[in-house]
This record gives sequence, C-alpha cells and structure tokens, in this order.
Amino acid sequence: PTPALTLTSGEITGIKVSAGVGNCCEEVIWEKIDEFPLFDGKIAALYSDNGLLSIYVEGDSMEPQIHDGDLVIFKKTNEWVPGNVVVVCLDGRLMVKGILKGPEGETRLRSLNRNYEDIIIGRGSFFLVYGRVVKIVRTWDPKPVV
Repeated sequence: PTPALTLTSGEITGIKVSAGVGNCCEEVIWEKIDEFPLFDGKIAALYSDNGLLSIYVEGDSMEPQIHDGDLVIFKKTNEWVPGNVVVVCLDGRLMVKGILKGPEGETRLRSLNRNYEDIIIGRGSFFLVYGRVVKIVRTWDPKPVV
C-alpha cells in the first residue's frame, strides 16, 4: 500500500502562500485537512513522523519551478540551509522563496522568476521560517492541442 502522511494546511482558513511580494497574514493556524497519499517513497521514509505541512501557492515569482495553484509540501522546521526553498513569514507576509546569504552576510529571499528583486531581511524585521519545501504537487488539467 502507498504510505499516507497526515498533512495540515492553512487552506482551511483561506490562506495561500504567495509566490510574489507576500500575502498579509499575521498568524497561520495549521489545521488537519486530510490524509494525503505520498507516492514518493523517499519522502515517505524520511518524513513518516507526520511533521509535514502543506499550503497552496498563488503568484508567479517561483516559476518555472513552482506555479500558481501548486500545493507545496514542507517539513516544519525553523532551521534553514542557503539554497533551500522555504515557506516564511516576513513582517506579516507569508511567502515561498529561495533563501540565501548575501555578499554582506545578510539573509535574502530570492525568486526564481527574474522579474522579481531579492528581498533583504532587515535587522528590525519580524522573520520566521515555517519550513523547507520537500515536494511540489502540480494540480492542473492538460490543455487541448487543437
């Protein structure tokens, strides 16, 4: 049988994570919505402790990797490694971005879509990493060829 992991989501409260400049969101309450069949054996083995969260994405700043409407599954952790894609809260804005250290040692959030500038985390900013993205589930219908 396919392993099933319990995922919780902010979707119940109508919250989506922004792949853009951020959604206004002071606090996300993660609620269990379903058991999600995880067809990736490696992820199921690594994260069988139900420490996964999920949230839908809106916006295009992470294209071509993450698209508007995708579901991102992420491991709940406040720790991060430069180069990871993470779900974060910055000054009340919920975002999915790449995270890295800048040339001066500052933390930066980077979009894959080059139409977006890096966001530099200021010293006085409220910044929280919710977790590292481990899987992207694309939910779109194929378009006709004619």
